[in-house]
Amino acid sequence: MKKMLLLLLTAMMLVTACGVRENQSQTTTQSTTTAQSTTTTVSQATETIAEPDLQELYDIIINSVEFPYMMEQSEELLPDNILNNDNVEEYIVEVSAITVFFNEVILIKAVNGKTNEVYKVVQERQESLLSKIDLYPGQQQSIASSVAGKQGSIVYFICHENALAAEAELLKHI
Repeated sequence: MKKMLLLLLTAMMLVTACGVRENQSQTTTQSTTTAQSTTTTVSQATETIAEPDLQELYDIIINSVEFPYMMEQSEELLPDNILNNDNVEEYIVEVSAITVFFNEVILIKAVNGKTNEVYKVVQERQESLLSKIDLYPGQQQSIASSVAGKQGSIVYFICHENALAAEAELLKHI
């Protein structure tokens, strides 16, 4: 009986993971198409500086180090008032799916002149995670290695055991 239940749960997890992976690759294809059209538009304009696309930056972070499967965080569960509509133009918040490690990527494009306010909120998110004591050792390691930063209008938070490597790769593209 226990073996049957274990096999059933394993099969359900595999089906779910395959379905979500397929959806993620479709999203990546759509963002690549959008990025190509944006590049065309920018190259047609003279002396226009292209702002980095958040989805491209997210893909750079995820591909720079080995992240587990990540999923979009729903707005109802977004941490610590991370989004203030007056300060945020665009955002991506992704968290790791079922794992003993805690991984989170927050990318925010701040409204002009609001980068410092958004960065302060992201730092508060990092501090609130660091103060939690009821975590697994793997989660504590990921959170202790997390980095928060800002570059131009982009504010980021990377929670991963190799967050510094992911940040270094991100900064090459901003």
